[in-house]
Amino acid sequence: MGIRTYKNIACLFAMLTIAIDVQAAKPKDLGELYDLAQQSCVEVLINGHQSGTGCIVSSNGLVLTAAHVINQQQQIEVVSREIGRNDAKVVAVDLGHDIALIQIDVEENELKPLSVNRRFPAPGTDIYLFASPLYRHGILQRGMVARRQTTFEYQDRFVEVFHVAGQVQKGSSGGVWLNERGEILGVQSGSVTSQFGPAGIANVTPARAVADLLDTQQHASTPTLQMFVDELVVL
Repeated sequence: MGIRTYKNIACLFAMLTIAIDVQAAKPKDLGELYDLAQQSCVEVLINGHQSGTGCIVSSNGLVLTAAHVINQQQQIEVVSREIGRNDAKVVAVDLGHDIALIQIDVEENELKPLSVNRRFPAPGTDIYLFASPLYRHGILQRGMVARRQTTFEYQDRFVEVFHVAGQVQKGSSGGVWLNERGEILGVQSGSVTSQFGPAGIANVTPARAVADLLDTQQHASTPTLQMFVDELVVL
């Protein structure tokens, strides 16, 4: 064999190795994605009543949820079939992105955290919400990334989000939007509504903000003009 042939074989071997690694990291089907999400996600209770959804994001018991789901002045608990029912305390809140980290005290070997992929998903990408809407436990729903960049929506305050085409229901707040590998791409925050009801557009906190809050584990402040600027189209 010549040198070029050896190079071609080496290149082919490297490509196959990469393909195998990617395939190993990716669930074979959406059933596997569901199982992966179910073992990591929890329901958030306030004073014993379901308030929203959350997800374990660290081996030492950090749980990610939406900031508006929790009330720091009341009793916070999380519950799942994997870890049972546990008290939680607030670690860090980012109101400008409507996310919060809460801490539970559970043996590390009982926890199966999900990882965060801070890369912004391309428009048209299918992503999957795992949450417990309308008191229905462990529901997986499909959505599609609907725009190329983040924007700001008013939800009692201005929040930076990106839009996902998909219907969401009460109780989904704090649920995680996942890619097919089970990585967190965003957190369910709210939805666009009209006078006729939900418009089929979900407001989702970008994973970048989640990764930043995990890095600092401190309350975050987001500057805002406290005003809304409409998007105008000149014809």
